[in-house]
Amino acid sequence: MILIDRYLSRLWGSNFFIVTAFSVGLILIQEMYNYFVDIVRAQLNLLQISEFFLLSVIEALPIIIPFGFFISIIFTVIELQKTEQITILKSCGLSLFRISLSFWVIGGLLCILTFLLSTCLIPHVSDARNHYIKLCTGPVNGLERQNVTSTLTFENHISNRLWYIEQFDAHALKGGYSILHQMNQAGVEISRILAKNSAYDKDLETWTFSNGTELVFDPMTGDPLQLISFESKQFIKLEEDPEDFML
Repeated sequence: MILIDRYLSRLWGSNFFIVTAFSVGLILIQEMYNYFVDIVRAQLNLLQISEFFLLSVIEALPIIIPFGFFISIIFTVIELQKTEQITILKSCGLSLFRISLSFWVIGGLLCILTFLLSTCLIPHVSDARNHYIKLCTGPVNGLERQNVTSTLTFENHISNRLWYIEQFDAHALKGGYSILHQMNQAGVEISRILAKNSAYDKDLETWTFSNGTELVFDPMTGDPLQLISFESKQFIKLEEDPEDFML
């Protein structure tokens, strides 16, 4: 490797380190947001918490490495272009392919590294991380919550309906506090259902809301026209399948 290759590799390496560190930070923030409450509830010690976040970062490496390589190449080329170093190298008789040869070599090595990580290391890392997730999100007050989603939202563009369901159980197809907005073709809300609980009957393909109210609005002014309270009400025209919500 000649001097120019070492210089370009070093320049790329500094940009790659910055992009990778930024990506790792985003992964850690996402994992903290998703599992902080569960980690506190499970009372994991500091070593277990550190291992969990380390496993999360390692599992994301097959995504971080290509992303970091692509962005760092862009940063490196922009930096070379701003300082007119590409023009200087071309004036020395080097072609664009020869200038970028070190990047092609690095890209090939990273492809091999990503392949080896994905086939040899990541499966074991995923199993260990899933063990921590089950440990954190397993029994809560004697109940299993592996099928529970914290919040479920879905927008049906065809029927102009917007769903919001808290504590949805994907196995029982039941949820907690639920809101259903019904809009007209112009996107103006014409009715709203607010209920303490909601459930989907897969056989009848209908939704049932419990302990709620149904509001009807004036599509022109937006003023409420009618308020209907109910203990339990089945809505036959609501054909949305919650399995579509979770896609």
